[in-house]
Amino acid sequence: TVAIVLEGGDIPVFTKTSEEHVFIRTSLLENVMFTPLPKPTLLALVQAFEKIEVAKDEIIVQQGEACDGEDFVYLVADGDCTVVVDGNVVPEPYGTLKPGSIFGEMGVLYNQTRAATIVAKSDRVTLFRVDGYTFKRVLNRLASDDDPDELSKIDQAINQVSGTKTQYGGS
Repeated sequence: TVAIVLEGGDIPVFTKTSEEHVFIRTSLLENVMFTPLPKPTLLALVQAFEKIEVAKDEIIVQQGEACDGEDFVYLVADGDCTVVVDGNVVPEPYGTLKPGSIFGEMGVLYNQTRAATIVAKSDRVTLFRVDGYTFKRVLNRLASDDDPDELSKIDQAINQVSGTKTQYGGS
């Protein structure tokens, strides 16, 4: 692990293949929250994602758990995950998270409890994750360093996503 030096501390950098880098970048840009990010911010965020694997039926996040800087934002790379709210599997198309799906960002950004339980559905699920502290620092610090207007753009995108996720009962 290398690190990008940023005022207030380092941003972790995890080694990735070029295909993994493109996958993470593309997945982030398909989410409205990340489209307004300047290129250096997006690059720092992509580099901060760490690859992990989980076994079938492993709980990745638990509904009701508090989020803090120790928690993670996740991106599904391979395999499927099941979304469970109040003990019930969420109906399709929202009940299965497929490759490219991002989850956990709202709880981390707003220090809220997890809105759903996410469970590995496939025999093996590959995820990329970034810790909440780094996620918030990259979005806030780099965006504000690049362009003061970026924070308001990010807030608008977050509000748009938040409304969508609330409407569909997402996590």
